[in-house]
Amino acid sequence: MFTLENRRFFACSLKERASCMETVNQVVSLSELARKHGLLGFEEQIHTLENEFQKSICKSIVDGLDKDHIRKSLDTRIVASGASGVKLLKMIIFGEGVLDILIGNSPRVTREYLIGFIGDDAVEYWYKQNCKNQNQSENSDKSKATDDALIKSYEALKSTNESTVRELAQVIRKTDNITQRNILELLKSEECYKLACDIKSHLFIFEDIIKLDNSSLNCIIRDINFIDLSKALNTASDEVKEIVFKHVSLRRRKMLEDDMENLKDLSIRDSEEAQVKICDIVRKKHDDGLIYVHNDIII
Repeated sequence: MFTLENRRFFACSLKERASCMETVNQVVSLSELARKHGLLGFEEQIHTLENEFQKSICKSIVDGLDKDHIRKSLDTRIVASGASGVKLLKMIIFGEGVLDILIGNSPRVTREYLIGFIGDDAVEYWYKQNCKNQNQSENSDKSKATDDALIKSYEALKSTNESTVRELAQVIRKTDNITQRNILELLKSEECYKLACDIKSHLFIFEDIIKLDNSSLNCIIRDINFIDLSKALNTASDEVKEIVFKHVSLRRRKMLEDDMENLKDLSIRDSEEAQVKICDIVRKKHDDGLIYVHNDIII
């Protein structure tokens, strides 16, 4: 069995370890698929996998084999392959990742576990290289959005007032997920950690709760102060209201509707403050691994 402790035997360069982030992201995508459709959802993705090793491991899960059996098969296949270096590391990352999915860990937990095999330095290197490659290949519209976001980032360095940070977050939200993460990483690397955190706090907004899966939304609603929820829904879209109402009892829905009617004169500022509190709960539960937030949402 290969572990984090014996990864020194992989003998990979920084660049080779960084290349393994593609495998990490591949496993995370499978984890997201399993969260949404269950393990049987793997069956539709088997034909898209890169090699027979990956296909065989996923077929074992679809066939319902237990974890111990898959573990033995995984170790046997790795040893028999005679692989070494980065090829060996990628095989281990994929195998360990699929096993992590099997035991029910969230995509975020699985990602953090797999990153341990390649090291934080390799992850940082991958992000920097990916940012360069993306900037060279993205179309003109995305390039403009990215350039605007970077310009706003440097403007914010000079003025970190609330309006500037909020405006910057709005610009960054127009870029794709990878660019958003790269910008935040860049700010952190430039010792602008607080600014990065301030921006990040504006990227997940209350309306984004409609993108959460059912179990995550149920988990959050259970811990939300009832009055805060009523205030937050007061200025929310009809789509958000309906999603929330579907996840509460008929009795609680009636109470929410009554409270919202009584709070119809509530100021937008007070409603937004309640929404911020709920967003903070979402982030805390996400950081604790208690809920799953799809990776197209920066949180």
